[in-house]
Amino acid sequence: MRNLNYFLLKLIPAIALTSLILVGCGGTDTPVEELPSPQAEIVVPPTTEPPPEVSEPAKLILWAAPETDPNLFSQVQPILQSQADAQGLLVEVQQALTPETLAGDIRLVVALPPASNLGELVIAVPQVRFVSLNVQGTAPAGNLTVIGGQGGRPDYQGFMAGYIAAMMTDEWRVGIISVSDTTAGQQAREGFLTGVPFFCGLCRQKFPPFYEYPIFAEATVASTSEQWQAAADVLVNTSVQTVYLGPGVNDPALMDYLASREMNIIGSSSPSESVRGRWIMSIQPDLTQAFVNALPRLLAGEVLGEINTPLVFTDINTGLLSEGRLAHIEEILEDLQSGIIATQRQ
Repeated sequence: MRNLNYFLLKLIPAIALTSLILVGCGGTDTPVEELPSPQAEIVVPPTTEPPPEVSEPAKLILWAAPETDPNLFSQVQPILQSQADAQGLLVEVQQALTPETLAGDIRLVVALPPASNLGELVIAVPQVRFVSLNVQGTAPAGNLTVIGGQGGRPDYQGFMAGYIAAMMTDEWRVGIISVSDTTAGQQAREGFLTGVPFFCGLCRQKFPPFYEYPIFAEATVASTSEQWQAAADVLVNTSVQTVYLGPGVNDPALMDYLASREMNIIGSSSPSESVRGRWIMSIQPDLTQAFVNALPRLLAGEVLGEINTPLVFTDINTGLLSEGRLAHIEEILEDLQSGIIATQRQ
């Protein structure tokens, strides 16, 4: 018995120890869920950029004074506007210009007559390019292109006027009034004195009064209306029936006086309404076509020197000039401009 108690005393601690070991080995750990560590949100402030600078488009200036021929203006303005729209340019019409008004990005200045201070501006603002259309007495420069600066070919104008006047006038009683102190006036007079006999030879009359036609009279560019009328009286007193007014002869009182004396008129500019009944036609440089041809190159930065312009017949009075005669003189003009006909007197 004593041995049994001894055995139990030894066995009980062993069993307890074994139980503790079994419990420790057989248990399972409860999984621990890992939570993401909080992170601070990074906020990037929007960048503030200055708005892009919007520059004004380059400008094209159409210089047209109050006394500019409205017909010429109405022809040139839409041509210029069309090119400006195509290239994103701005057209400004100015009646007067000074060096101070020509600041900024100016692509081209288009000067219409009279453009009285054009020469001064060309010198004062050499960085600006100009083109003049039928501005008399201008010469090309490093920043100036001249279109029709001598009125196209004044000798051609005079020649055609003489030929037409002789063709349309009984016994070739024709004459010219020209400007004596301009190159254009002198060349037009010489051309007229060649064109008349090109049509009628010796141009002799069969009936009195007998004069040696063609007759010419002239005055200076600064002449008054009274002085122009005195020149006209030379033709009136020699029974002239058709008169040509050369380049620069634009005095309205003179035109009215000639019409009142029942003279038919060929002009170098457009007539007033009061004389249209006596106006045969105008013979002018075809500035419009010359300008259309040159404008793309001018806008590209070229300076083209002096551009001679072909002639065109305008303000045609179909009551005085038949279609057959018009077709004939157009053929003569073509021969003249192609060099087949010379304008110098032999």
